[in-house]
Amino acid sequence: MSCAPADVRRIALALPEAYEDTHRGRPTFRVKKRIFASLGAERPGAGQGFYAPLSGARPVVSLTLDREDQLNLAAAHPEAVVAAGRYGFCYVWLDEVAPDALELMLRMSWARAAPKRLLR
Repeated sequence: MSCAPADVRRIALALPEAYEDTHRGRPTFRVKKRIFASLGAERPGAGQGFYAPLSGARPVVSLTLDREDQLNLAAAHPEAVVAAGRYGFCYVWLDEVAPDALELMLRMSWARAAPKRLLR
């Protein structure tokens, strides 16, 4: 039932025109220079801020989703998804998410970042 960073990498890089890069020393996945996923690991007791959960021991991926999608996914997967803020960021703990759910979430995040021509 759980996933790993390798699953994020495999799913993300299979999306049209997606590629891996880094941002602030962390692996990110982009389409047309726009980040749609960032890998990291949760640090217990980390302070507030977007990058705080991406700097410790528990594997996590940060995605950018519409606020309504964040809230719906958090309600459907309360152990795995945390809506992190009004700017579209949410965290998905890989040890709590099923592979099919992770794939859906990555596709949603990619679609938010991708140019319209790729969505057709």
